[in-house]
Amino acid sequence: MQNKVFDKFKKPIVFYFIIFLFIIKVEPYNILSNSYGNQSTNQISYETNIKSITNYSKKINERTPILAVGAIAGEAIVAMTLAEVLITLTVIGVVSAMAIPSLMNSTNNQEMVSRLLKVHGVLNESMQKYMTDNGCIGDISACSLFDNGSSITLAKTQATWDKLKPYFSLAKDCGTTPNLGCFALNTEYKWLNGTYRGDGLNVDNQFDMSAGIYGYAKGILNDGVSISIIDWDGNCNTNRSLSGNNSLKYSCAMLNIDLNGNKDPNQFGRDLFSFLIVKNGTVMPEGSLDEIMYTTNNTPECDPSNPSPGYSQPGSGVGCAAKIIKEKAMNY
Repeated sequence: MQNKVFDKFKKPIVFYFIIFLFIIKVEPYNILSNSYGNQSTNQISYETNIKSITNYSKKINERTPILAVGAIAGEAIVAMTLAEVLITLTVIGVVSAMAIPSLMNSTNNQEMVSRLLKVHGVLNESMQKYMTDNGCIGDISACSLFDNGSSITLAKTQATWDKLKPYFSLAKDCGTTPNLGCFALNTEYKWLNGTYRGDGLNVDNQFDMSAGIYGYAKGILNDGVSISIIDWDGNCNTNRSLSGNNSLKYSCAMLNIDLNGNKDPNQFGRDLFSFLIVKNGTVMPEGSLDEIMYTTNNTPECDPSNPSPGYSQPGSGVGCAAKIIKEKAMNY
C-alpha cells in the first residue's frame, strides 16, 4: 500500500523539486579563489584573506541573502533571498496539501485492513475453541449453540450469545438490550457509496431491531471492536449458497463488526463488516465466493462508485469483507 501511495505522488514531487531547483539561485563563491595555487594555507597572507572576504561580503550584500551556509574559506556558499524562501515554502505547502490527505487516508485504510484480518482470525479461533470444549468439532450444529426453531427471536439470539460470549474477550456486554452504547448511538450507517440506509434506525438500534420481531446481541471486545450476532432459525439450515453445493448452504448465524467501535465513519466496507458462521464452525466473510446475497457474478459487492443503494447492491459495500481478506488490502 505504501509503495502504491509513493508511486502516486512520485511524479508530482519530482516535478516540484525541479521547479524548486530553478527557483533557487545557487551561487558558489570561493573566498580565496585564486589565492591557493600550489601554496599551503599557512602561506596565504593575512592581507589576501581579508581582501577576499571583503569582496565576498560585497557580493552577498548585493543579493540581500537571509541564509548563507558554509562561510568558511575555500567552501561553496549557497544563499537565498527572502522572496526565494517564500516561494519555496509556498511550493512545499502546495505539495503537502495535495499529498498529506491521501497519505492519511491510505494509513487509515491499512489500519482497518490489519484490524479486519486480526478480527477474522479471532472469530475463527473462538469458534474452534467452542467446538473443542463442547465436543462438536467439525459440526457446530451438534453443540446446541443455535436454536432449532423456525423463527428468529430476541430470546433465541440472547441464548446463543450467552453460550458464546465467554469465548470472546469482552470489555462490555450489551446483550439484546438497545441503546447501551455497544454501537454508536443516534448515528445511522452509510452504504459504501455514501448514501444512507434511510430506514430511520440508528446504528445501535439497527442491531437490536427493537421495533421489529428480532434483533442482535452486542458487545465490545477488549481492543475496542464492536461485535453483534443474530441466530438464524433452523440450527444451521439457512441457505446462503448460490449453487447449493458448499458450506454456505448451512449457515447458522450472522456476525457484524465495527472495527473502531463508536468512531466514524460508521460505513459498510470502511469500518463495518459482516460474517457468517456456517455448520462446520468456520466464520466466512460476506461476499465470499458463491455467497447468495452479497456477490454479483461471484464478485463481492464492494464498489463505492456504484450509485445503487440498499442490500444486495454493488454500492452497499456489504460484500467488502471477502474482498479485503482475499486481497489483504482495501483496493477501492
